[in-house]
This record gives sequence, C-alpha cells and structure tokens, in this order.
Amino acid sequence: MRVAGCGYRDAGCEMQVAGCEMRDARFGMQDVGCGMRDDRYVNMHFEFCDKNSYFVNMIAPKVSIIIVNYNVKYFLENCLLSVLKSVKHVRAEIIVADNHSTDGSSDYFKDRFPQVHFIYLPQNVGFAKANNKALQSATGEYILFLNPDTIIAEDTIDCCIQYMEQDRKAGAIGVQMIDGSGHFLPESKRGLPDTKNSFGKITGLGNIIPNLFGGYYASHLKKDETGPVDVLAGAFFFTRKIILNEIGSFDEQFFMFGEDVDLSYRIQKAGYKNMYLGSTSIIHFKGESSQKKSAAYRKYFFGAMHLFVNKHPHKNKKLLHAAINLHACISTCSSFFSLSEKPISKERKTALICKQDQFTAVIKILKHAEFPVTTMGRMATDVYDKDHCFGNTEQLPVFLKNHMIDQLVICGATVSNKDAMLLIAKFASKVSFLFLQENSSVIVGSNDKNSNGIFIAAN
Repeated sequence: MRVAGCGYRDAGCEMQVAGCEMRDARFGMQDVGCGMRDDRYVNMHFEFCDKNSYFVNMIAPKVSIIIVNYNVKYFLENCLLSVLKSVKHVRAEIIVADNHSTDGSSDYFKDRFPQVHFIYLPQNVGFAKANNKALQSATGEYILFLNPDTIIAEDTIDCCIQYMEQDRKAGAIGVQMIDGSGHFLPESKRGLPDTKNSFGKITGLGNIIPNLFGGYYASHLKKDETGPVDVLAGAFFFTRKIILNEIGSFDEQFFMFGEDVDLSYRIQKAGYKNMYLGSTSIIHFKGESSQKKSAAYRKYFFGAMHLFVNKHPHKNKKLLHAAINLHACISTCSSFFSLSEKPISKERKTALICKQDQFTAVIKILKHAEFPVTTMGRMATDVYDKDHCFGNTEQLPVFLKNHMIDQLVICGATVSNKDAMLLIAKFASKVSFLFLQENSSVIVGSNDKNSNGIFIAAN
C-alpha cells in the first residue's frame, strides 16, 4: 500500500492511494474521483492524513455473513436486501456460496449487489461444505451462517454483537424464528436429541407434558425469553470466528441437516454457551429450502441423526438408533396419508401496505402472479395518511373480521422488517402475507413451513 504524503507502503495489499485515486487488487476495490466501489466490504472507512491525501483505515469487518444459495434466487435477493439494512451501521462483509444452482442465479446476480462476494461452486457439495468454503474467505471477528430464505430485522445483527460483547462465555447465538405465516418455529431453540428428548418428540408428549418431556424444543424457555440452550438452528447461527478456528466449523460428513446440532454440541464441549435470544426475530420461510414431505428430506434428515449418534458418545446408542428409525417410519407413513399440496386457485382479496407513490409499482408486480388476485386497495400505516387508501393497519382486525381481506402485501419501503414481523405474528392464521423488500421487484412469501414458497417476479 502506498499513501501519498504518508510515506507508507504495504506490498501485501497491493494498494495505492494518491489524491483521490485508489485501487485494491486483493479486495477488488476501486475509487476514482472519490467514488468508492468495494466488492467485499459493506463499510470501509477513509480518514484524512493531510489535505492532499487519504489514509485508508483497513479495519477488518466486525461480522462476516455467509449464505449458501441453492435455486432460491428470488428469496436470496430479499434476504440480501434485509441484511444490508441490518448492517447499515456495522462493518460487515457478505459472502454467498452458490451450490451449483440451476435456476439462473449466476446470471441473475451478475450485475446485482456489487458489495457482495459471490462464490460459484462447480457442483452441489452440500450445506456444510459450501459454508466452509465461504468461511475460508471470511475475515470478520464474528461469523453469521444465514439461510437464503430468510428476512432479518434491522436490529438483529446489532443485538447479537452487543450480547457477544457483554458475555464472553457466549459461543453462539440463535434468535426467534417465525415462518412466513407468522407462526413461531420451535426449532429456534432445541435440546440435544438424547433418549428422553427424542421420546418426547416422537410420542408427542413434549407438547402434552412440556415440563417433563419438552426438552427437544427447550421448553424451559419461552419464545420471547433469553437463555442457554443445547442446540441452535443452522438457518441463523451467529458465532465467534476464534471459536471456529479452535474447534472447527461444520462437519462436512453432514451433507444437509444435523451439522448445526453437531457444531452446537462441540461449542458446548469446548466450554462455551449456546444462547437463544428471544428479543429479536427473523422470518424463515423454510418451506422453500426443505420439503418435509419429500423422500430426499427424510433420507438426509434421519441419516444425519444416525451420523450424530454414531459420532458422539451416548449411553443408549442402540435405543437412540431405534428411536430414529421409528420416527423415520412414522414420517414416511404420514407422508402417504397427507394431502398433496394444491396450487392456489382461490381468488385472493389483497390489500397493499405501502405509500401512495409505491402503489402502482406493486400492482404491476402482482399482475405476474400465477394465482388470481383482487386488489382491494392501499392500507396506510399512519392514521393521518388518507390519500387514496381505504383504511390503515389499526383497522385491520375489523377488515379481517368482516372477511374483507385475506392477503396482505407488506412493502419494505413503508414497513420496517422488524415491524413486519410483529404484524405477521399478531395476525398469524388470520390472513396470508407476501413481502416486498425495498429496492426489489420480486414479491415472496410462504403459506406455511411445509409448502413451497411463493414468488412473483416482474421480470
């Protein structure tokens, strides 16, 4: 690095700064005429060395966000837009490892998100291996493994960093996850799949007598509380890079599923705590990334459970293997009797939660929906906003009671992601939801965790 007027050179960075022209070959960053483009870092700091030159403060990112994509480009776009909001005041780098998607992801993101580092793998190597490949490029103090079919709140990453800074024994953090219909996902916090916890889950006694058999879903903690748990979900797994350097990252023996259980267990064994943070939430559409009714899902999920039992010492290994096989049989049988997913055919009476100047653009996107949509009009978030709207969100209970609305499109340019999560949790099961992130032309959603995700793309 050479800085005019500072007499400093670092050949390792291969970077020059002279007046207002700067190029960093290692990070793919270029600044001409004081306009900076950084293909890796979301926030880079510049300071004056003197009136004629710049000193580039190459501070490593506080957090590296790693996302593995596989054929969910529209959900990934919405996820990335939410992440960029969440790291607005955080030094961060975002790395996406694409697991050889066949949905045109590489072309779709070619000219989008220049601040995101994309890694395109030549084949689908599985969730664990793809995350580890991206981790090799990560330089943050903290690492967030994040699923692509998620939307995170504006304060989520800040909350995780603040908690880690306060509790040095916290090794990993998970947060409250809700699905696209507003329902809490119990896998946000879990116990180890030992004999008792597995018995409670398989028999359903965990729901009936949670104090005794509810350990599988860590029933000692309510969803809004914060406390230690045994297992955190890989959909949102926030940890310290120094710990991954110490104990290793995801075990690549796990192709899909189980790697989060294994890593959570090893973090505990190393003397750290896995903390569940119920004070902040994310939306995990889930049905888009894993189909619970599919044979492939059962193969990978129950195979991962057998692998975990074989890898770590257990008192009752034979009994645990038998329990896993029983659960697999029950799951297979239930899939035969469950109704196949039907396409949406009922006309949806849809209200848009957006500002008046966004209304026309959203309507144009909805015209590309593969199901019938009747637009009822615009709903405002401000009671004083009465410009061409038929009501506001405070009147939503009345509209739902009178069956005037059965679908809401929540626009990120009007409603923050945090407020959107509060809204859908409040009206879960009463109405379906679709989401449009700010600066996106794709609407996404999911009716429940077991169904395919919904996307409506204008292009």
